Amino acid sequence: MATDQDSYDDETPTNTKPSGDKPNFMGIPLRGWAIVAVSFIVVAFTAGHFGFKLYDDWQEALKEKVDLAETARKVTAINHDTSAYADAITKEMEFHKNDGSGHRFSLHTDKYGDTVATFFDSDGCIAIARPGVPLPYLPQPQAILEWSLAPGKRPPSTAPSEALPLGATSTPASGSAWSANGDHQRVHLLAVHQATSVRAESEPKLVQVQAGCWNSGPHPWPFRTWWGPANGCWAPLYRQWNDGCTHYQMFNTCSGQWDPQIHWTFCNSQHHP
Repeated sequence: MATDQDSYDDETPTNTKPSGDKPNFMGIPLRGWAIVAVSFIVVAFTAGHFGFKLYDDWQEALKEKVDLAETARKVTAINHDTSAYADAITKEMEFHKNDGSGHRFSLHTDKYGDTVATFFDSDGCIAIARPGVPLPYLPQPQAILEWSLAPGKRPPSTAPSEALPLGATSTPASGSAWSANGDHQRVHLLAVHQATSVRAESEPKLVQVQAGCWNSGPHPWPFRTWWGPANGCWAPLYRQWNDGCTHYQMFNTCSGQWDPQIHWTFCNSQHHP
């Protein structure tokens, strides 16, 4: 009996831990199919992770490409707008050299000389010649010539779809404003981002809008005005009423023309003067 017991003890393994040369997972011995399954899971997870990352990078690259194309389109439109007006002025300067229909009017005289306006009967263009300031590297002061083309001579132009963001340094501390009856006055101007803080009780009622803010004609009562940053030839003039309603209208600084479209940015349903 003793001999049989000793023989059984000899056959029983004394170390239950898997040997170091056998595959295991957290101390549990793995069979061949388990090794293949774990390997497949690891490979699939890695491939999926990098696949999603590559897809996200691809989508981001497509978005950047679209944004760059839109920016390039806007820049091209702005350059075309400004260059077209410059080309029109150049043609008018060449045409009026031998036109002979100009009438000269002296507008002002100072220590530098005369400021003279020339009106051309042939097409209604106006040229304003201002005396230049003497400079040390010029033999004599050079006149500054400014042209105002007749409406029929101005090239067509399309206003941008929206105004540029109004920066903190783009709005002057004060400027011109007009009251409802046309009186001109000097007032403190508010930045466009301050439109939502006109009054505490009306602040929750101010909403961003894309349609008109007053259904019975133009918005009544006095309003404040300020200029936004120019985008090529176009610059927005903002108008803001005491109730917080705010809109802007684009003005072509090259041709002196207003875009008829009104862009409302904030509206108060409870209007008040």
